[in-house]
Amino acid sequence: MAHMRNVVANDSQLGYHADMTYPISKEDLSVKSEAHSLLWMCELKATKPRLGLVESLFKEKKPLSSADIHKKIKGKSDRATTYRTLEQLYKAGGVTKMLDARDGRTLYEIRYGRPHHHHAVCVSCGLIEDVLNCDAKDFDVSACEHLKNFKSIQSHSLEFFGLCGKCDSASAK
Repeated sequence: MAHMRNVVANDSQLGYHADMTYPISKEDLSVKSEAHSLLWMCELKATKPRLGLVESLFKEKKPLSSADIHKKIKGKSDRATTYRTLEQLYKAGGVTKMLDARDGRTLYEIRYGRPHHHHAVCVSCGLIEDVLNCDAKDFDVSACEHLKNFKSIQSHSLEFFGLCGKCDSASAK
């Protein structure tokens, strides 16, 4: 995995100036600023298709498939560009990937600016909930000590699969 730049772009680097008025909300401006920063840190040019893709990921509170992302950016990018950009962001460390337990699709989620977390996934309806407390941090070191062919672990991914409250109640009936 490539490394992202460590410096966050400031407003003047993004072309925003304090004395300007904006025809968009502060929240949308923040999303645009974050999108520019992420692309800059991943050393990717801030093209309109990439900005649209990253902005849609920042606005979401759950992982999305490339097809879902493509629908959200409504014609700003073709499918190949959407997929290629997601892979570039993944390789640069800007997004994470997980597999949808129901159909095997790859789901993407913004990594930048968000705390390390895992997911609980409902195997019936596909609901995904963040698991914020990660006690597996020390597990990386422990796992590496028991491996024969690895000297270090760079990251880990962990998903929990089960039934959400709604699906569990429905299956009990």
